[in-house]
Amino acid sequence: MLGLLKLPSKKAPTTVLLAMLLSGCAVVTEPLTIGERQKLMIDTMKAVQEQELEPNQVVTLHEAMARALIYNFETRLDALEEDISKDRIAAGYWDFLPQAIASAGVSRRSNVQASNSYSVTTGRESLETSSSSDQTRETADLRFAWNVLDFGVNYYTVKQTANQSLMAQERHKRVVRELLQDVRAAYWRAVASERLLVDVTQMLERVNTAIVTADRIQNDRLQNPLDILSYKRELYDKLLQLRTIRKGLLQSKMELAKLMNIVPSTNYRLEVPEESPEPVTDIGASPDNLALIALQSRPEIIEAGYNQRIAALEIKKSIARMFPGIEFSTSLNFDSNQYLLNQSWNEVGLKVSWNLLNFLRGNSEVEMAEKQEKVSLLRRQTLGMAVMAQVNIAFLDYEEAVTTYSTTNSLAEINEQIETIQRNQGGSRNLGELQLIKLELDSLVAKLRRDEQYAQVQNAMGRLMYSSGVNIYNDLPSTREVGVLTAALQDAEDAWVRNGMFKRQYFTQISQDEDSTVDATLPGDRTDDLAQTEKAAMNSEDDAAAAAIVSSVPTTPDL
Repeated sequence: MLGLLKLPSKKAPTTVLLAMLLSGCAVVTEPLTIGERQKLMIDTMKAVQEQELEPNQVVTLHEAMARALIYNFETRLDALEEDISKDRIAAGYWDFLPQAIASAGVSRRSNVQASNSYSVTTGRESLETSSSSDQTRETADLRFAWNVLDFGVNYYTVKQTANQSLMAQERHKRVVRELLQDVRAAYWRAVASERLLVDVTQMLERVNTAIVTADRIQNDRLQNPLDILSYKRELYDKLLQLRTIRKGLLQSKMELAKLMNIVPSTNYRLEVPEESPEPVTDIGASPDNLALIALQSRPEIIEAGYNQRIAALEIKKSIARMFPGIEFSTSLNFDSNQYLLNQSWNEVGLKVSWNLLNFLRGNSEVEMAEKQEKVSLLRRQTLGMAVMAQVNIAFLDYEEAVTTYSTTNSLAEINEQIETIQRNQGGSRNLGELQLIKLELDSLVAKLRRDEQYAQVQNAMGRLMYSSGVNIYNDLPSTREVGVLTAALQDAEDAWVRNGMFKRQYFTQISQDEDSTVDATLPGDRTDDLAQTEKAAMNSEDDAAAAAIVSSVPTTPDL
């Protein structure tokens, strides 16, 4: 009984120590403090205010594009991811080098490492107990090893990483094109806001004044109550309509400010032309020609092609893993043991190892990689069909937008003529004021529809450029100077218009230093019908198809 009582007291220190160690290893998640949240707020505001506009500064379309390219967080994040993908390639090259392992250490035994031996013939001890090792030893070695199998697998891995880097570049191009398209559409909506906001504000003041006058007439009972109430109802209806219009106009400038990464409340002005330029009615290319350009130039299509390359390389990598590994090694060694005849020596080795499980499961891995390649191929073809549909839809949308703009422009002119005639016939008082307000509001709404439709025309042009893969801003300088980039964007668009826009677009030639033969075709031992069909088409009809395609699209400078 006494022994049982003493047992816990002996284990108590160990238990307490174990509890302290476990409590010290516990991870406690703490929420952000008020100070940390304030720091995040300050950092965010500093980033947003990195490029403040001067008060009332006039911003042009191409300056808005330049500011978006330089300061927009999404493009900066995407560019950083592209740089990281390039760094992965550089890091992957180190895997080609042999392993270099250096080690050094000191060891000491608490007693002498001694032993004796016996004769295997007689079974008797042949020597006295002896030692051939110091109690304290210092050792060091430098070992180099190079595995042929690892080199082969790393070779295909680095090629896959390189293709992933190219995919990142195409994703960056896509983000830039989408951003420029959004800026173009938002800019022209903001131009409509800049042009009509003053008129809408003045009209709001007139309606409010008319409501005050109507209230006075109602209070003084100068008109029939039913007539004055109907009049006020019409005025309040127009007031709500004007407020809705004003809200949309203000939001359009905020959307553009967001794309340029400036504070939405910033007071800036836009370059507003007296009259919007006439939209282009003949873009000089058919939907079929634009679809052919898109199938070669769209970043998504090119990205899918790189993805297919990666799938083909995965097949080769799976096959390489099935082979045995051959390792060459050499080392420099040192041991301070005084009983050694040679305390330093060199060592060279050759070792062959074969993981039999890799060989057994290799076929299943190859089959899985081949299926993944089929998926990549079908995904690329599906994407191609979607791109062709997008081009045709964008082409139709642009034609419809131009036609609708012509209609809204005619309607705005008619409303303006009606308003002019009414004004020339003399103003009206009291209840006649409502008719005049309605006429002016109809004219204002017609102008708003016209300007918004012109913004739709510009947006449709941007979508057509994006869907067809046309990139007129391909050779922009790498600069963070807004003025320099603005001039480059302006020059690029002017040159594109001078060259006939879509009339001179052509297929971008594949760079001579790009290995497209192996990666664009599938392995020769493939038996899949879809793959064989595509390969046969590429091999037997390549020249004829290329000649037919190129002849169908006029030649033009680089996209």
